[in-house]
This record gives sequence, C-alpha cells and structure tokens, in this order.
Amino acid sequence: MIAVAAGAQGSIGRDFYLTTDGGRSWTPVPQGRQFGQTGTSLDFVSPSTGFAWVAGADSAGGAPLMYQTADAGRSWTAFAPSLR
Repeated sequence: MIAVAAGAQGSIGRDFYLTTDGGRSWTPVPQGRQFGQTGTSLDFVSPSTGFAWVAGADSAGGAPLMYQTADAGRSWTAFAPSLR
C-alpha cells in the first residue's frame, strides 16, 4: 500500500509512504518528480506500479500528460495515452 502525503497549499508531498506489513510500519519513499500542482490524480495498482495524471495539462487540446512509475515513485516516465 502507498500513502500520499500532502505538501504545502494542497500540493503533493515530497515523500510517499510504503507499507508491506498491513500498515504496522511505513517507509518514506523520496519522489523522483515533484507533483506541485493541485488536481494531480494518483492511482497505484500495486505497491510499486502507479500512474499520475496532471489535471489541466491537456488544455491545449492535446493528449493529457500522464506519468508512470514502476518503483513506488522513485522515478517517473511521462507518456501520452493513446485511445483506440
């Protein structure tokens, strides 16, 4: 399980917290990318794999800007989803 801490003025904090024992202990995971905007949505599908969508990044008419992580947020890769 991943917990996402809030930062200043509603932004996402610099550390996420990871538990592998049902919440008895938590380990801080420093983030490789700072999501400073409010409205960023995060969804983790496993303790290591997650996705982030930056709200408003698609306002110019392009595809929404999304990020993917495979290491609990230590690093993030940007991608534009393709709907077919």
